[in-house]
Amino acid sequence: MRKLYLAATALTTAVASQAWAQDTVPQPATPSYGAPAVSDTSASDGSAPVQDAPVVAQDTVAQPAVQPVPLTPDPNEVANHSGIKFRGLRVEGDIGWTRAQANHTSGRNNMGYGGTLGVDAVVDNFFVFGVEGSYWNPSKMWEDNSGSNVAIGSKGNNIGQVGNGYSARKMFQEWDATLRMGFLPTKDLLIYMAGGYASGKQRNLYMNGAGAPTSKYVGWSNGYSVGGGIEYSITHNFFMNAQYRWTQFGNHTSRSRATLGFGFRFP
Repeated sequence: MRKLYLAATALTTAVASQAWAQDTVPQPATPSYGAPAVSDTSASDGSAPVQDAPVVAQDTVAQPAVQPVPLTPDPNEVANHSGIKFRGLRVEGDIGWTRAQANHTSGRNNMGYGGTLGVDAVVDNFFVFGVEGSYWNPSKMWEDNSGSNVAIGSKGNNIGQVGNGYSARKMFQEWDATLRMGFLPTKDLLIYMAGGYASGKQRNLYMNGAGAPTSKYVGWSNGYSVGGGIEYSITHNFFMNAQYRWTQFGNHTSRSRATLGFGFRFP
């Protein structure tokens, strides 16, 4: 009986020791948002409950503001948006080389002068469309209207044989009404082509086989003019261009010219 009592006493003592050890070990606090976590147990000696450190709610932390990233414009797009330089009314003076052809015979090289009045519009910042009227007149510094035989062909005329006689043609002033369209590769440079109606004043002198004049006609011949060129804006209002034009008239005559132009574009 004494042995049974000692065994029961030892078992009771071991269970009590195990329970005391569990009560004295602090338990981890359960996280909570916005309030401190309180332990579930009290100290074994009856003192106040042990409190864990408060946990800061994660959703209260201020986040840095996201700043918008500015968009960088395309330099080519910005450059061509100044195509307003090629918009509006313009006037220019022209000077350059010219040569006429009639009866399948080319005349002499000569100088000429003229002017142009036009208006342009810019479409999509890259394309230019316009209308213009121009005047052209060959210089008479190397020509001579005198003479009444075949020799006048060396004085600015185009000589051609007509039957048993000759025809001496000479070309004077020319008026053109054309359309112009072009492309802006940069903000200051325009590449264009032009074409339209042309009318020129001419003189036709008919001569017999001996070179004596038999009749004379002075009048206008209609046709068309085509060409192209480049134009550069020196400033917002002033510009210069270089172009080539070919004019074909209806009576087997034609004219070619290469010119330089300097002009002003109204704001």
